[in-house]
Amino acid sequence: MQCFKNFHSKLGSIQLQSWINYIFLKYKQVCRIYFKGNIMNVLDYYNKFECIGSECEDSCCKGWTVTIDKKTYRKYKNIPDLPFRKEVLTHIVHDRRAGMGGGHKVKLDKDKSCPFLNEDKICNIYQKYGKNYLSNTCTIFPRNRRYFFNLPESALSLGCPEVTRLAILPG
Repeated sequence: MQCFKNFHSKLGSIQLQSWINYIFLKYKQVCRIYFKGNIMNVLDYYNKFECIGSECEDSCCKGWTVTIDKKTYRKYKNIPDLPFRKEVLTHIVHDRRAGMGGGHKVKLDKDKSCPFLNEDKICNIYQKYGKNYLSNTCTIFPRNRRYFFNLPESALSLGCPEVTRLAILPG
């Protein structure tokens, strides 16, 4: 704990995730990737990450707000399979917090899980139409793009069990 306090006081208001990534930098190789016109620093396991879906002991599809960007909402309004389109749109509600530009979010089930999550812990939208139909929220997690001391970096959230395995286990 003393190490964290000293580190924290030297760097100011640093986020815990960045501090954890700093520690991993001592043990993992830093790579540079090209993404949308930027060169970003990532840890060596970044490109090894793949969602293990139904094999995962947890679910990232529970307990948090899934926003639906305008582009994705337009896709959902034009899903060719009419019964599936109606099912999807039934679970999408207007998000008042999105401001004047509008916005939508997924209305979660009573247990706070995403209604599109099936019994195999796979997204019905993903299963039927692929990753191009996922919202930005679902596409990005567990990735976290940001700037750290003016350097672009992309980290993976340790909230994902598979990321934690990649970060901690060798190889």
